[in-house]
Amino acid sequence: MCSSDLEKKHMELIASYADDLRVVQHLFVENRNNPPLHSNLPPIAGALTWCRGLLDRVRLPMDKLRLLDRKVMEREEAREVIKDYTTFLGQLADCEKHLIEAWGDSIESSSQAKLKNPLLRREEDPALGADSKVAALLYVNFDPLLVRLLREVKYFLLLDFKVPSSALEIYQHSEVFRRHMGNLDLIVNMYNGIQTTLLPVERPLLKNQLDKINKLLSQGVGGSPAAMTTGGGEIGRAHV
Repeated sequence: MCSSDLEKKHMELIASYADDLRVVQHLFVENRNNPPLHSNLPPIAGALTWCRGLLDRVRLPMDKLRLLDRKVMEREEAREVIKDYTTFLGQLADCEKHLIEAWGDSIESSSQAKLKNPLLRREEDPALGADSKVAALLYVNFDPLLVRLLREVKYFLLLDFKVPSSALEIYQHSEVFRRHMGNLDLIVNMYNGIQTTLLPVERPLLKNQLDKINKLLSQGVGGSPAAMTTGGGEIGRAHV
């Protein structure tokens, strides 16, 4: 194959890459405000993974094209493709930066406040009726937003994304949260089981024990997840 034929083939490769680059740019513009997410990924890590996928789709072929003959890459068509490619990289970088900064700001404004919520909450069970002698049942009050934050940071670290310092600070206590939430789930289930299965004639016999249990559990109704990380958590070691 002569050099002119080879150069023609190289230009066809560049033209094909330019078409694919336009397709990827279109996908980005159409979906950047609502990116398709993998079912196992939380929203922010999922959106960043989508951006990285688009980046890999255009970057790997470009790395190959840059190895072509210098004379080919200096042609006007090749320079235009490189220009569009560089612009697109900037758009992806800006999108990633915006996602991370917006998420970091939301953590600052909401997650610290969520950590001050009580560990436990009491709610009347409508099925028992207003005249029921059963005390309000207990529920673990760990906010779903904090659960999502811990998942986000986990995937940020796995995927090598930069983690906002405020989120990383909370995540450093994730094992403490997990251990205490497991203990609280056990305690709450046992407590609610006692409250809902005691017969009316049995309740007066156990009044003193129930009063002691309620007094101990009141620490959790007034305590917060943040207290777990500073030496608190006696409620998590109690046995009903």
